Amino acid sequence: MTVVITKPSERQVQQQVKAMREAARKLATSPDKGRAFLVKKGFVTKGNKLTRKYAA
Repeated sequence: MTVVITKPSERQVQQQVKAMREAARKLATSPDKGRAFLVKKGFVTKGNKLTRKYAA
């Protein structure tokens, strides 16, 4: 089996960067939104402590 991975075009990269910046801006508008994102993605617990996977 052969897998072909194409390099994204400059336009695609710029669209992705723009989307990530917009998402970061929305999350940065409120500490609660940012915290909810981190909880949803499993980085921190609801008690604002790092999950076991990310704790040192």
